[in-house]
Amino acid sequence: MVVGAWAVAGVCGQLVLVGVNALVLADGGGGAISVVTALRFLGMSASPTAFTGLYRHDPVLGFVVPAAVLAATVPLAAVRSKNLP
Repeated sequence: MVVGAWAVAGVCGQLVLVGVNALVLADGGGGAISVVTALRFLGMSASPTAFTGLYRHDPVLGFVVPAAVLAATVPLAAVRSKNLP
């Protein structure tokens, strides 16, 4: 069951990445894809530093805090994208 959930999550993650890349490239912003990729790399490389201490304190916090950050960031990004011209 865990393997199936992991596989589905991987497919969904790739679909999100393809969607973000398509949105960036839709406006002809070829250079913007480099920025998106760089920010993804920064996030992936900074997250162990940011969340390992929480995980050592309480393993649940290592998962709950990043989920809360994501849950707070998505609505803010949606509101910001509505305000862009």
